[in-house]
Amino acid sequence: MTDATTAKKENTAPKQSGANQKTLIYYASSFTIFLFLFSQYVNEGVFMPLAKALDTYHIKYAFLAATIALGFAYLINQKKIFKDRVFFDETKNFAIVILGLLVITLYKQARNGFLAYSYKELGFFVWPLLFIFIIVNCDISNITRILDNAVFYVLAIFFLGYYNKLTPENFLSISFVDSYSPFENGMSFICSCLMLYYLIRYDKREIKSFLCLVITILMFKRFVFIKVLLIYIFVPMMKKRKVPQWLFWLTVVGFCAMPDFLEYLYSPDFARIFFQRYGITMNEATLDRYNRTVYVINNADKLNHGYGSVTNFLTHNYGRGEYANRSLHCDILKVFIDCSIVGTVLFTYFNFAAVKKNIFSYILMLNIFTEMLVNHPIGSGTVPLWMLGYLILVYFSSKDKVTTFYRANTAAKVKFNIHF
Repeated sequence: MTDATTAKKENTAPKQSGANQKTLIYYASSFTIFLFLFSQYVNEGVFMPLAKALDTYHIKYAFLAATIALGFAYLINQKKIFKDRVFFDETKNFAIVILGLLVITLYKQARNGFLAYSYKELGFFVWPLLFIFIIVNCDISNITRILDNAVFYVLAIFFLGYYNKLTPENFLSISFVDSYSPFENGMSFICSCLMLYYLIRYDKREIKSFLCLVITILMFKRFVFIKVLLIYIFVPMMKKRKVPQWLFWLTVVGFCAMPDFLEYLYSPDFARIFFQRYGITMNEATLDRYNRTVYVINNADKLNHGYGSVTNFLTHNYGRGEYANRSLHCDILKVFIDCSIVGTVLFTYFNFAAVKKNIFSYILMLNIFTEMLVNHPIGSGTVPLWMLGYLILVYFSSKDKVTTFYRANTAAKVKFNIHF
């Protein structure tokens, strides 16, 4: 063997090894996302015991930690840490949110006592952010493949969970007035985010975005249903641009003021007016959110341990059963009660600061924040939402740089031989 041939093989080996490590990270990250979606949204059927086991034995978090470690080792080995700066500015803003809530929590607990659950709930912010930051800095080119896989996972979970209910009678039983669907599932909100992604990726309405729309409607959540129709109709008409300063500040001020407005909506005076006007109680209209929220507001003086106080209080004091009613279903108010107006301002300002350079990223964050008015897109059970949400934000901010699986010389096309 000649010296030239030997040198050529030596130069090729590190590239081959790096490519195969990236391929392994791609498969590991895709499988991790699948585990989180499966464990969170398989709520019935023969696969439910398996989904529960993934939670009970923390299997999904083991895969998550392993994937993060694998990605971090690759970045160290390739000397790529902070080199490409993918998702760097956005991550700084999200990290400030986490750090701000942590500081407020530490301050409150220094005065009122320790609450371990607070740090567990803060972890639901940290895990998906660290996971996505690592994998996109390892290889940004596989974002579209991972998101395509996620849509396949969502469809598979939907049909595996509801295959025995796919009858004409059940389709016709879906009711907007009664807020009922036999296929109801919290995964509908994830589908709305994926639909937005496909509308922007292809710059038009096509089969994938339409499929996400259909699944979202079948899984039927009233508020998500309204939003997803608005997104599907109006977003394709929009052009990429920065968020206007006036719109940014209007959004921040609006959501910072929202807790006061929500406390009025959940007051006895408004409940009486609502009943006199519509003939139904606020609790009926809000599907038990009214009683739950009033219970928390009336006990707000006991919720003084910082972030996670509301969820911990509901878990131990409201409802029955292992998971009964532990979420407030109004995360805007939850952040305010947990961390005061200071926490609300930090949470709102820096989340929207992270997305103000791209109008489509802003729409995604606005979709999440409006969901916080009536639901719980932060906290326990929301890790898969934020994994996919962060991935979509990376795509929106780096659309011109992202290479797809179908292009030549993609890392994923390299033969799968693992070398470390």
